[in-house]
Amino acid sequence: MRKNLLLLAAVLITALLGTGCANTERKFGRGMRNFTEIVRQGEMRRSVEQTALFESPDYAYTTGLVKGMNRMFTRTGVGIYEMVTAPFPPYDPVL
Repeated sequence: MRKNLLLLAAVLITALLGTGCANTERKFGRGMRNFTEIVRQGEMRRSVEQTALFESPDYAYTTGLVKGMNRMFTRTGVGIYEMVTAPFPPYDPVL
């Protein structure tokens, strides 16, 4: 009986994720892209550059670094959320 329930759960999860719904695929892909932000560190580099351009080069590696880290962790968290909730609506970007 226990093996049957595990098999049923595996089939249901596969059916949910493998239905071919474009919105689900798009949301999951966006989540994966945001999840890998912690490795890419694009938001951190962008924040340092923008702070150096618009505020002052003196603040670039202090204020810009902290802003970039905040944005990077936020984006990674949103990516995890979107990957977990990919099969469920709404499919629009969260942030």
